[in-house]
Amino acid sequence: MTFMTGYQSMEGVPSTCNHWLLTEVLRDEWGFEGVVVTDWDNVGRLVTEQKVCASYVEAAVAAVRAGNDIMMTTPEFYDGALEAVRSGRLAEAEIDAPCARLLALKFRMGLFENPRRPDLERAALETGRAEHRAANLEAARQSLVLLQNDGLLPLDPKQLKSIAVIGPNADDDLQQLGDWSLGASQHPPEAGKHPREKTTTVLDGIRALAPEGLEVRYERGCSIIDDDLSGIPAAVAAAQAAEVVVAVLGDHLEFIGEVRSTATLELQGGRSRCSRRCRIHWRRAASRWWWC
Repeated sequence: MTFMTGYQSMEGVPSTCNHWLLTEVLRDEWGFEGVVVTDWDNVGRLVTEQKVCASYVEAAVAAVRAGNDIMMTTPEFYDGALEAVRSGRLAEAEIDAPCARLLALKFRMGLFENPRRPDLERAALETGRAEHRAANLEAARQSLVLLQNDGLLPLDPKQLKSIAVIGPNADDDLQQLGDWSLGASQHPPEAGKHPREKTTTVLDGIRALAPEGLEVRYERGCSIIDDDLSGIPAAVAAAQAAEVVVAVLGDHLEFIGEVRSTATLELQGGRSRCSRRCRIHWRRAASRWWWC
C-alpha cells in the first residue's frame, strides 16, 4: 500500500513535513504499514514555494523525519540528504527506516520473485475486455444523480420531432476525459490528444440514438473559459424552436486538477452571465429542459 502526501498545509505545516500527520496519525494511530510517497517535487516546494525550509538539506531532514519514504521528483533531495548525514543533522539509521519499509513492501508484493515487467501481449489481452467495459458502464450508470424529474425523462424519441442540444460541453470530447488524459495540462502539446473517435460526447450519443425524422440541432452557446457571449442568440433560437432542450454545462480542464481547481461551484466563463439570461426562458418552458 502507498500513501501520497498532498500540496496542502494544515495549520501552516505542509503535509510533506508534518510528523503528526504522517507518523503519529497515519502510522501510529491508524496502523498504516505501507510506504509514504510525496507528490511531485513536494520536498523541493518546502524550499521554493512554501518556504518553510531554508535549504534542500533542511528540507531533506524534515521530509525524512516526518515519515516520507519516497521523494518524488526532487533531484536535490539526494545531495541534500547526503550532506545532512555528513554534517550529522540526519543519522544513517533515519535513512534506513524508510528503506526498510520500501523493501518490506516489495517482499510482500513478491517483486523479488516476479518483478512484473511490462508484458505487451498480456496487456493487449487484458485491456478493454468485455467484462471490464461492462463494469465501467455499470459504474457510470450508478454515478448519475437525477435531482428532479417532472415527467420529462426518459425521453421518447418516437414522440419527438426536434431536440436542441446546447452548451459548451455538449460536443467537447476532451472535457469528457479529465485532466490526466492526453491533450490536458499534464501532457506536453506535442504528445497530441486522445483520439476523437474513442470518445462519445452527449451530442454524439443523442445523434446516434435519434431515429430518422428527429431533428437534432446543436449550438455551443457561450464559452467556459472567457466571457464570449456571441453564440447565445443562436442557442436561444435553437431552444425556442425545439420540443426538448438538453443543456450540457459543467467544468473545464482549465479549472480542474492540481493548482487549478476553483474554490466555488459557480459556473465559470460566459455561462455565469448567460445563465441569468436563459433563466427567464427556462422558467417559461421548464418542462422542456433537461440539464446535464
